[in-house]
Amino acid sequence: LLHHGLFPTAPSQPRMAVSIELLAFYRALFERSCDAINALAAALNSHYTRRGFRMTGREWYDVLQVEVEHHIQSVLEQCRQRISEARLPTHHDAVSDDALKTFNQTSTPNSRSDTSQNAVEPISQPLSQPLSQPFSQPLSQGSCATLLVQRCPACFGGNSFGRSLVDGGDIHVATDGNFHHRHRRSAGDCPSFYEPAYFLSKVQVDLVGNRIEKARKRQPRKQKGLVPDEAIDQCETSYEAADGKKQKTAMDSFDDTGVMALICRHDIPLFFANIDSPGEQQKYSLSLIEHLFSFLPSDANVVILYDVGCVLSRSLSQYAILDDQITSRLRFTTTAMH
Repeated sequence: LLHHGLFPTAPSQPRMAVSIELLAFYRALFERSCDAINALAAALNSHYTRRGFRMTGREWYDVLQVEVEHHIQSVLEQCRQRISEARLPTHHDAVSDDALKTFNQTSTPNSRSDTSQNAVEPISQPLSQPLSQPFSQPLSQGSCATLLVQRCPACFGGNSFGRSLVDGGDIHVATDGNFHHRHRRSAGDCPSFYEPAYFLSKVQVDLVGNRIEKARKRQPRKQKGLVPDEAIDQCETSYEAADGKKQKTAMDSFDDTGVMALICRHDIPLFFANIDSPGEQQKYSLSLIEHLFSFLPSDANVVILYDVGCVLSRSLSQYAILDDQITSRLRFTTTAMH
């Protein structure tokens, strides 16, 4: 069947086959279409179900597509590792550099004994104006995970981190919730045939939610933020996103009421989380942030744009929700019209 351009609907004894060209076109249509593709898929499913057929060919084809993509990514990762290992300095290069430094130190005029009147004396007075430094602290070497580098090389392809948050940090991302992308409860779930690469699992998000509930039962820590509490309280009451209990979608019709997204400064999606609660609770944004830091070097500082970042920042200051190694390298910003 494959030799004749047909893909079977079952691995053995198939009763129906689908054209590979049609499946490729369907995949391209699925990637470029909006919500209308769901109506087309449901219509085709109903059409063939009424005639005694069950469409399963697309899942088999997608499984092979995912396997091919994983194989290509593994080959590329091996090539990247070989290139990075080839760029590392060898022992011979290190010895040559040390010898060059020693030669430069011994060949300077100040290191030689010179008793003549024309000998150059070292400058003992400091400069009137110190040289300007681009950053307040030196940067450290490191690299982000390959997954982030593949999604945005401009943001995560560097190897120097440690720029202070006062100077702007190393990485800029943004997060927000969208309640227009919903999943109808009556539609059910499709068969699981691959592990999502962008979406966080419900278990991971709920673990962060349980951690928030346990932390809020304790006495809040005393904190003195840059923004007065009165201003943050006003933002919390005026913004719907700050009210995690406000219902934005009918829960009786949808099991996933929205999507929480984390994108880089170039509008490239990094990670998503399904919103399965009435409102935009803090567990979704915090789970995305914690997941992002698991792929970053230990010295990378991150600035996050969030419309209710002031409220979330105060929660992190009052309660031990995230690890101190994350909160110390994190700063929230809001829009100018906030």
